[in-house]
Amino acid sequence: MRFYLHADLDAFFASAEIARNPSLRGRPLVVGSEPYRDRYRGVALTATYEAREYGIHSGMSIAECYRRCPTLLYVEPHYSYYQELSRKVMDILSQMFPALVQASVDEAYMVAEDELEGVIKRAEELKRRVEEEMGLKVTVGGGASPLTAKICSSMAKPDGLRIVPPGEEKDLLWEAPISAVPGIGQKAQVRLLKEGVETVGDLYMLGRGRAFELASEAALRVLAILDGSVTDAGNLLNSGPRQSYSRQKRWFPPDGVEPREEECVGVWCEVLDGIAGDLMEEMVGEGAIPGHISLSFRWRGGVVSRGFKLPAPIWEGERIKRLAKELFLREMRKRGVNARDVRAISLRLGVGRRIGKGQRRLEDFTSPQASSASPRREAS
Repeated sequence: MRFYLHADLDAFFASAEIARNPSLRGRPLVVGSEPYRDRYRGVALTATYEAREYGIHSGMSIAECYRRCPTLLYVEPHYSYYQELSRKVMDILSQMFPALVQASVDEAYMVAEDELEGVIKRAEELKRRVEEEMGLKVTVGGGASPLTAKICSSMAKPDGLRIVPPGEEKDLLWEAPISAVPGIGQKAQVRLLKEGVETVGDLYMLGRGRAFELASEAALRVLAILDGSVTDAGNLLNSGPRQSYSRQKRWFPPDGVEPREEECVGVWCEVLDGIAGDLMEEMVGEGAIPGHISLSFRWRGGVVSRGFKLPAPIWEGERIKRLAKELFLREMRKRGVNARDVRAISLRLGVGRRIGKGQRRLEDFTSPQASSASPRREAS
């Protein structure tokens, strides 16, 4: 019997800092720059579970972290230390599950051919070894596909183990919260909650069309498992990491309403804010940083596409949002397009750097140079 497993180190960077300094245990902290020193720039690389009680999460701006918890502790990152810990953890994982794909610095997918009891026993041994040898806690999820495994690990956090036997995924997914589905970010969750969607089962009842409008491709991937049209991941070990992340959104004015041009511009800028925020949250969660941005929009006269390579990867979500809106407004002005005629917009972020296998310098992801990038050239 084939199982896919997803191992995810709990609050990895923060846990690594606690291993270095046990006096930090039990206190709300983030790994990131202190707000005053860097003028509230940058983002939280990770947050302890005590900090998450304030709604703080990885990818959140330092300014917002401070607003939510003024007494929050800030720990400067130690990149080479994290990379070394990651390497040692991956060595442990590969010893127990040789068929392994490292997805990021703190997570990996594995394949096991065994009965359920054997897989659970090996996963428990994996968790024990990581904690005893590295002083870190890891959550493990498993199922008949990588997506199911990822959702199981999300639901089992922190320090949990949840493996679903093949054929029982539908019961689990039906009750799974939408926050556990990879690719459904904070903004998409807000949109879904407004529709009364709290679980994957609610998403299924919403219908595929409406689910796609609210949560894009991520919704369709999980609904495909419920439909029974996806039961296996194919050859996971031959698949590389994602090279780009994209979202699309459509909008039509209500029937009988003719909005002003400036109102439509505001709507589309707000749409781009939401799309960019969702993409950045997904990328940060998978250890990726944008190095290329491209945008396309459909209007009554056809489709406009434009993009450019960034001179350096950008980690700050607000800068990505600003660049996306500037690109949209510039292309509309250049081509004489009215926002009232735009019917759909798509944003794609290409991976510029990634934390994980082959990434030797984690500091490249959060250096001031990477955060201050601006467009230097365009490519159609």
